[in-house]
Amino acid sequence: MKEALRHDRPLSAKNPALGIEARTGALLPFIRCIRRHLWMVTGIALDVNAFKSLPSHCHQILGDDPFFMAFLRMLLHVIESTQNDDNLMMVCDDEEKMALPMYKLYRRVKLIHPEAREKLRALCFGDDQWMHALQGADLVSSILRREGDKQFFNTPYDYERLFAALAIEPDRANGEKIWACSVSFADKTMLLNLADGLKEDTPVS
Repeated sequence: MKEALRHDRPLSAKNPALGIEARTGALLPFIRCIRRHLWMVTGIALDVNAFKSLPSHCHQILGDDPFFMAFLRMLLHVIESTQNDDNLMMVCDDEEKMALPMYKLYRRVKLIHPEAREKLRALCFGDDQWMHALQGADLVSSILRREGDKQFFNTPYDYERLFAALAIEPDRANGEKIWACSVSFADKTMLLNLADGLKEDTPVS
């Protein structure tokens, strides 16, 4: 997606889609595809500086790694949004530098959170050149990262229409399957509230 969002370069030989408007138009069908075929989209954008400035007792609960905190929050949200007898399998992009850290985070969450331990049944890694779901996740995370900059720092970006198209209410009349697009922007207040909510659990640090 980093390359696909560079609208000064051709998107492909068949569809160069140069310029912001043309590139947005070329990417909107992929947003519609996500909304027509997936039930839920969730993500989190985290203010890293706010995370680092949290009091020490919060880091005892949330850990010192903002990536782990975001991973934990998203997993908990998915777990809370599913039925008690659901079994969940995670599929992550197969990148050598991230595969082992992701496995360690997965094991860590299962150790500290009883409900995660009951629902999380498998973790696997896939090639995003082949798996369309991973490509969709890359699209969502890229747009969300830019929307996070706007929310935290009032930084405008070229693809606000893509985020708006992703986050609107479901259009059942046109066959959209999606029932929830839940996006969190974790500023300092939210991080403090999350730490308070988890303070009864075993510390993750």
